Amino acid sequence: MKQRLCINLIAFSLPLILKINPCNSSDEEIIFASEGSNICPPSYKKVTSSKWACMAAMALGDQNLPGDQDGETFKGSENVSDFPYGCYECPQGSNTCGKGTWFNTESSGQGNLKARPYCVRSSLDLEQPESGIIFVGDSDVDYWRESSSVTFPGSFNYGIAGYTCQQVQKDLRDLLKVVKGVKFIVLVCGENDLTNSSPSVTFKRFRKVYQKARRKNIRVMMMGTKPEPDTGNLHRKYRNYDNRLKVLAQKEAEKNLKDGPPFIFVDVYKAFKSLNNPRSLYAEDGLHLSAEGYAYWNTWVQNAHDNALCDDNDDYYYKDTCNCYLWKKMTCTKKIEVEG
Repeated sequence: MKQRLCINLIAFSLPLILKINPCNSSDEEIIFASEGSNICPPSYKKVTSSKWACMAAMALGDQNLPGDQDGETFKGSENVSDFPYGCYECPQGSNTCGKGTWFNTESSGQGNLKARPYCVRSSLDLEQPESGIIFVGDSDVDYWRESSSVTFPGSFNYGIAGYTCQQVQKDLRDLLKVVKGVKFIVLVCGENDLTNSSPSVTFKRFRKVYQKARRKNIRVMMMGTKPEPDTGNLHRKYRNYDNRLKVLAQKEAEKNLKDGPPFIFVDVYKAFKSLNNPRSLYAEDGLHLSAEGYAYWNTWVQNAHDNALCDDNDDYYYKDTCNCYLWKKMTCTKKIEVEG
């Protein structure tokens, strides 16, 4: 939860933003309009096209906006005339609306006291990631705050804490109808399923997610399970699930020799174990990742993606591993050998 707040001192009707120069919003992709407003300042537009654009705005603004824009605070869609049209947030402490972010489909919606609309830079399309990459999954995605700025600039993050593969599967079909130009999905799901379900059931749920992506010719980069210090009773399930995913990655790679592996697996469990799995990789709860843990993830998923591009103009390192479907840290441990 962030508690930072910046108020433009020239006039309270101007946007709330967070920046080293607090009265200059020109470099921010996402800002808030003032509380009670229903319009955005010049060079910005309201987020009105879809709930997925709203969620993308939340993730993009999460590092800079005051309050909390984690995906788990998204309250869903509504159709009401007494709140702003489009994407807006009710901040903590408001007694006029439920805390969190809402997407209002009513075009005649009006400003309402504490409610503050999200404003996106006019040139930015929140339904087409410039990088062709989106993130979906559970809290490990939701709390990956640097995903759209450091990991893959131009990507969008749709993670929601607590999500299972089953819930991801239900959302993905609608998401991919709206969001265009997706080439890669960074996916994390399964740990929440495994709390109450078997590896077999969880894998079947994952397969449905994967199949939805492949119907759109989208490649999937999967971050595997974590050997969390406080979930030792689940680690056997984690390893079983990961093994099923590795088998799938090999089978899919063998069927798609021409276009490169459609499913790329980053073996987080073994990678963290090889680092001796220190608690410093995790947040205080012993479940979620710390900044140190995410730093490793950033490096590993960037490496897997860069290799997967198979750029003919790149050096031999990339050519040698562009058919890699299984990664442990920065090392390709399994790849398809292609002649020629």
